[in-house]
Amino acid sequence: MREALSAMRRFRERNQDIDPAQSAAAQLTRLSELETQLNLQRAQLSTQLSFMKDTSPVIQFTKSKISALEQQVASERAKLGQGKTGTNSGDGTLSSVVEDYQALATELEFAQKAYLLSHQSLEQARITANQQQRYLATFVQPSLPQEALYPLRWTNTAIAFALCFCAWFIGVLIVYGIRDHAL
Repeated sequence: MREALSAMRRFRERNQDIDPAQSAAAQLTRLSELETQLNLQRAQLSTQLSFMKDTSPVIQFTKSKISALEQQVASERAKLGQGKTGTNSGDGTLSSVVEDYQALATELEFAQKAYLLSHQSLEQARITANQQQRYLATFVQPSLPQEALYPLRWTNTAIAFALCFCAWFIGVLIVYGIRDHAL
C-alpha cells in the first residue's frame, strides 16, 4: 500500500495535477461552453447579416468575437490533445495521463483492500488466540495449604465420643427400665 501511495504521489508531482480525470472533465466543460458561445455568436452574425451590411461595425465586432472564440476553442482542443502540462507519460495526451492515473488509482484501491483484509485477518487471529488462551492459561498457581481446614480431628473425635456416650447412656436406661418392669 505504501508503494502504491508513493507511486500516486510521484505521478501527481510529475504531472502537477491532483486528479487528471477531474481536470479533463473541467477542460471538456470549458470547451463545451466555448463552443456554445461560438455557436451563439455565429447565429447572431447570421441574424445581423440578414439586415446589416458586411462592413457594419457591429458585424465586424461580432466577427472579431467569433475569431477570438475560434482561437480559444482551438487552444482548448490543443490542450486536450497535448495534455494539460505537456507531460512525459505515454504519448503526452490528456487521455493517456488520465489512463495512467486510473491505473495507479486502481492499484491503490486494490492495495487498500488487501491491507484491510490482512488487518481483519490479523484481528481475527488475535481474537481466536485469546479465546484459545483462556482455556490453557492458569489464573492462580496452585499451592499447598499451610494449615489443614478439614477434617476437624478434635471436633470430630469429641462429637463421636459424645454420640457414643449418648448411645451407651440410652442403652443403660433401657436396660434399667426393663429390669424395673420385670421385678
